[in-house]
Amino acid sequence: MGRSALLFCSLLVISCVAAQDLVSRIAEPDKDSVDADSGNTLSASELLAQFNSGDFDDEELAAFELIREHSGDLTSNLPPETCEGIKTAYHFKEEEACLEASNKQYRRLDGACNNLKNPNWGKAKWPLRRLRKPVYADGYEAMRVHKRHPDATLPNAREVSVKVGTIAEVEGNDPTGSMLLAILGQFLDHDVTHAPQYNRKCEECPAVDSKYSCCPISVFEKDVLYEGKMTCMDLPRTIGVDAHDCSGFEEVSITKELVESVVPVVPLPREHLNDITAYIDASGVYGSSDERLEKLRDAKSSSRLATHQLGDANLLPFLPLDEDHHECRGTQGGTVKCGLAGDERAAEQPTLTALHTIFVRLHNNIVSELQLINGHWDEERLFNETRKIVTGVWQHIVYNEYMPALFGPVATDHFKLSIKPGRKEVPDYNENLSATMSNVFASAAYRLGHSQIPSELEIRDNKHFSRTAVPLHHAFFNASAMHDAANNGMNGFVLGNIAQKVNKVDRHVTSAIQGHLFEEEEDGFGLDLLAMNIQRGREHGIPSYVEYREMCTPKRPKIESWDDLKGVFLDDGLLDELQELYGEDGVREIDAFIGFTNEKHMPGGRIGHTLGCLLGDQFKRLRLGDRFWYERNAPEGFTDSQLDAIKGTSLSRVLCDTLDGSENLSIQPYPLYTPTCDTKKFKNDIPWAQFSMENPYPEFKTLTLPNFSNHRVPCSDESEIPKLNLNPWKEGGEEKKIIICEHKSATIDCGDGSISISTAVYGRTDSTTCPHDQVSDTACGVDLLDVLGPDCNGRSQCGIIAKNSLAGDPCRGTFKYLEVTYTC
Repeated sequence: MGRSALLFCSLLVISCVAAQDLVSRIAEPDKDSVDADSGNTLSASELLAQFNSGDFDDEELAAFELIREHSGDLTSNLPPETCEGIKTAYHFKEEEACLEASNKQYRRLDGACNNLKNPNWGKAKWPLRRLRKPVYADGYEAMRVHKRHPDATLPNAREVSVKVGTIAEVEGNDPTGSMLLAILGQFLDHDVTHAPQYNRKCEECPAVDSKYSCCPISVFEKDVLYEGKMTCMDLPRTIGVDAHDCSGFEEVSITKELVESVVPVVPLPREHLNDITAYIDASGVYGSSDERLEKLRDAKSSSRLATHQLGDANLLPFLPLDEDHHECRGTQGGTVKCGLAGDERAAEQPTLTALHTIFVRLHNNIVSELQLINGHWDEERLFNETRKIVTGVWQHIVYNEYMPALFGPVATDHFKLSIKPGRKEVPDYNENLSATMSNVFASAAYRLGHSQIPSELEIRDNKHFSRTAVPLHHAFFNASAMHDAANNGMNGFVLGNIAQKVNKVDRHVTSAIQGHLFEEEEDGFGLDLLAMNIQRGREHGIPSYVEYREMCTPKRPKIESWDDLKGVFLDDGLLDELQELYGEDGVREIDAFIGFTNEKHMPGGRIGHTLGCLLGDQFKRLRLGDRFWYERNAPEGFTDSQLDAIKGTSLSRVLCDTLDGSENLSIQPYPLYTPTCDTKKFKNDIPWAQFSMENPYPEFKTLTLPNFSNHRVPCSDESEIPKLNLNPWKEGGEEKKIIICEHKSATIDCGDGSISISTAVYGRTDSTTCPHDQVSDTACGVDLLDVLGPDCNGRSQCGIIAKNSLAGDPCRGTFKYLEVTYTC
């Protein structure tokens, strides 16, 4: 037997042992748990487990794949039947060769083969990436401990939560951001990361098997909230990936004795699984597997996503019912079924469910329009093109509207996250940059939104008058709240979100998540999310905050004393409290989540420098490392006119097109900010979709929008909130472009065909086209599609003159040109 084959067999034995060991550590779901059909409800921890747990396939697959990652191709030089046996045993389908020709136009649901050179990068069910070596107590999997404390004890996670996470006395303390800023962040988080936990109870403190599947949090008897009613907070560990470095095996004969005695030479540190794709690919809408998507597609028309009509037939449809989960609650007590979406966490709270519903409605709206444009497309083509468009719109919203609000203009530019018109300043695809999600992002850094959450969710009517508010701790898994027509249903939550101010990222949190998370009314208490975040970081072996700060500020001196952190945090008094918790020698032991969320914010941003560094790196990877990123050229991306169409839309347009009664609704152009009441300026010169790409924002100190009025405008006003133009997707000929310099004329000639204009812009976006000595502005223009379309569309020939009389002068003092794209 050859060395490679023997090594493989040895690895296979170990991987089997590892996977079987993992499986043996999982407890079956508690037999005493009763689903909603029996009239009982689940406890807070059981609710969390139902929507956040993994399965046996996750563990077996992860165990096998990580071994393969560290040991190369395990199936080389082996008989095909042997490989098939492995695949069957591990429910694992090995990646086929990622042939470029077969992966050109549409991304795979599981994210595999996005990177043709490294097909596993960013895919679902792949281990999270490490930025720093894990700091397990035993070097492999035991939870992080205090390196300098005599008994190696870190402060109790609940105690840290209580002392550091003070209850917010004044909510909505962000000067401009709306609550939708936090909810969109949650929706984004659920698109890129999900590290599932073991599906078992962990109610014994200290945990009997803390090294394996449990990491519960001890609660002191005199706790200010629990008062002895809860002494141990149930918290299972995230599913761990066991793997071993087997390079030390020698070539010997395989015998029964060897198989039974094989042990790993050097165990590797425990890693964790990302259950979904890392790419920003709208997996919350479509899922990360064919099996999930099959449940989501409409059985009668597979190009559409399934929906369910509840109550008033005049209302737009909602998510389909989730037949597998019956744990959602109703507004009048009792239970109802949750909505089924691409991500299983969609039912956590109504405003998150609303965003899932909005993007399902968007998908179906686009399908209807594409059917009119391209009646010859079959159901599969309609679905794939629509999914690609929805993903492009989602990516554009995230980077053009969410990133600047989070990072501020300087950091947005620094990390190459800024979006410009057309293909200006689009960074090249980098096949050597892994988009795989980092462990610290998933387990600590991107949990910043937990600080932004309010104690209640505002509900408003369609005229924006306040109707009521739902306490957040009563909204968790409340599936029927958004169907409450008396309080404006889903519209009420969304319109409340965009009017309600968000909380700052700081030490102040709402009691709804600090002791009342998923609470049952009769109990009066639930879980503590801050304590869970701290404990989660420790069980993932996440290094301390100071290590990440030093990594992000390599030119600054090493932090050795508490004085070295003076001026770093928003609250100077926090240092004394942290010193009391972690000890005089514990400055290098501060839990990452605590340090991340308490730093002073970057100029114009809402997060501190270390968070900016960690998140900026990850979001840069998700843009540059995505072969199907929406700004790429077709076929992976879009044509020039298609890209312009996507960049011409915005989140406000998505909301307008998916809320009930939109023809009579008004909304602010930038819904991630609360509306302004501007008495001096009621008409912006250009729409938000264009302004946001051409101007850095927000302002450094006030976080306002410079020279833009965010007042509410009617959804019907397409000059302020332009519609998504789908004409560039019309088939019938190759897309062509014509440029006409000012005062010149030209004729579009389609011969025997008919003209279909996709875009028409009069102005100037660069200094090289139609060169002239009068060029003072290269970021101006006016959309003439509504002017030229009626005159030219349907004709075989059409003469056009580029002149100001078409729609006024959009660039005074600048020589302009007319750019028209069309098909015949």
